[in-house]
Amino acid sequence: MPDHEDSLGGETFSGEERQDPAQQTRLEELLDEALAHEQTFDYEAGLQTLAQVAPSLKQTTVSDRNDTAEEITTRLTTKQSRLKELEGIVREGITNRKITGLLIIVEELLALRPDRPEVQKLKERLDKRWRTPINELFAEGNAKGVLVELEKFKTHGLTEEQSTLYDSTKAMIAAETELITLVKKANTDGIIDRSEVAELFPQALQCLALNPNNSSVLKLKNDLLDRIQNDINGFVNLLPAFPWDVFTYLPPELLTTF
Repeated sequence: MPDHEDSLGGETFSGEERQDPAQQTRLEELLDEALAHEQTFDYEAGLQTLAQVAPSLKQTTVSDRNDTAEEITTRLTTKQSRLKELEGIVREGITNRKITGLLIIVEELLALRPDRPEVQKLKERLDKRWRTPINELFAEGNAKGVLVELEKFKTHGLTEEQSTLYDSTKAMIAAETELITLVKKANTDGIIDRSEVAELFPQALQCLALNPNNSSVLKLKNDLLDRIQNDINGFVNLLPAFPWDVFTYLPPELLTTF
């Protein structure tokens, strides 16, 4: 029995759902054109192209293409909708001068439309706005101040870079807090003995590795080093108590006794 053919939306299918070669070619062309528009971030043009695909072909896959017209339409619609939403948020923020937290929005906007020089310039201004006070605080070794600044952005959402900086700053503060606790404990009797120096010195170095501009920790490190330098013989037996990675910071005279 010959195949029964139906005509749907201007496209003809056989009863076994075989496509006409011309239909196949046209569908491939439309899908390729839509994907090309997606690659150039012109989602609206991509959607207009896909609107030319007949409803009966929306879920049809062709040759080596993985996505159907329906799947591409869904993806482009999502991107276009999100793009419009982000643009609205940015406009509102600038109009109302509420730009704290806009950076993460602008970054997402640029990910969807990197071909927007005016948005790139806005990102650069926002970058400078949050980096300047952060850099000044880091120059002072003020990790707690840095965290306070980052907390302002955390409410609105941190960028990937800000999130990494937030975590590292918390690690700085945790190390410094531990050092303060050790110093208080060592000072309980009013005297910091040799074994306590051996405990404090590595912790001070760890803090400086994380926050090299902390002047109070730097002073403590130097005071502890002076204490060791002026009491080489007293620290000879304590040398094994120091971690290996601290040895390069110890006086050479002490290391020759090891």
